[in-house]
Amino acid sequence: MQTLTTPVSQAASPTGGASDEADGGAEPVAQKQQQQQQAATAVDECREQAQPERERIHLPEYDTETEEFIEMLLSKPENVRKMKLGSKLFPMIKGMGYIESTKLTVWILDHMGQDVRTLAYTLNDTARLREIVDEAQQAIGAGRIG
Repeated sequence: MQTLTTPVSQAASPTGGASDEADGGAEPVAQKQQQQQQAATAVDECREQAQPERERIHLPEYDTETEEFIEMLLSKPENVRKMKLGSKLFPMIKGMGYIESTKLTVWILDHMGQDVRTLAYTLNDTARLREIVDEAQQAIGAGRIG
């Protein structure tokens, strides 16, 4: 049985020539790289569009103090992490006028406790925190003053 092989230089060239460079191939290589980059960008855009708005993370600009808090939290076991987050979260929820602040805090920690970064930045965004607390309120049926 005879096997036919094509020399590597011919197989690599789209025109079957000796090499891309001999045919002025720097341009086709650049075009191919550009096409690959455009394809990657298109895939990223599709992923962003496919991700529901609620699940997209909208973080304010980088905050050194918040990032240090996040690093400290991530170095702790889950129960300690929840306690530290809860100690900041509870007074904020109570201060917003929610009746069952404890239940709401526990619900948020149970449902968002794994997403430490988003929750930590949410502590600095009252409007976003109110959205999350309202979601927790609907989920558990807690009341709110005013």
